[in-house]
Amino acid sequence: MGVWIDRKRAVATALMLGVTAVGLHGMTLEQALTYALENNYDIRTAKAAVEEQEGVVISARADRLPQLGLSGQWYANAKDIDASLPADNDTWAVTLEVTQNLYAGGRIRANVDASRASLEAALLDLQASMANALLDVRINFLNALLAREQIRVQQENVRLLDERLAQVRNRYDVGAVSNFDLLRAEVALANARPALIEARSALEIAMAELKLALGAGALETVPQAEGALEAVAFQVDEAA
Repeated sequence: MGVWIDRKRAVATALMLGVTAVGLHGMTLEQALTYALENNYDIRTAKAAVEEQEGVVISARADRLPQLGLSGQWYANAKDIDASLPADNDTWAVTLEVTQNLYAGGRIRANVDASRASLEAALLDLQASMANALLDVRINFLNALLAREQIRVQQENVRLLDERLAQVRNRYDVGAVSNFDLLRAEVALANARPALIEARSALEIAMAELKLALGAGALETVPQAEGALEAVAFQVDEAA
């Protein structure tokens, strides 16, 4: 016999290293996780499977209950075409039927146990889908934060190297440094620019993957992730 799991009491608690961050439009990580729980494709698919299996359980258990059937018929004929003697132009009938399975050779119990086992499996799949989706949101949120910080670092690096090049060029113009020093400053600046481009590309990729993890396909843009790294706990209630 399968173990019965009441979905309304099944609560999965995800305690992971998280980020507390206020986005560009006031979007926190907790809000992003909540949005993913409602919109992530895998989670919505798993929830639909749970609801389907709940219906199967109800249907299997219904075989144990008495079945009540009620039907009625009514006929009306014109008197001038009624062949009965005496003429009777109204005929009605009502049928009430009550049936119940008294013995089915264990079929009903086996069906109920099998449906409960399938429901348990669907619930476990839902929990796994939720955990994977929340992890994806956290990872991509962190990647977006990291890429944003890398952009700031690389922008500052390019700015400093640009200032350095300007200083070397001025000193070169007055003969204080050699052509080699000027060339080295130019190469350092040129080497720093690709790192800035890579950081910007990494941010775009992280935001695209975050949008996918959120299930935000209908949104044109996702609020930018900004904030500080902190450890937080996020509780997930399946019944919500």
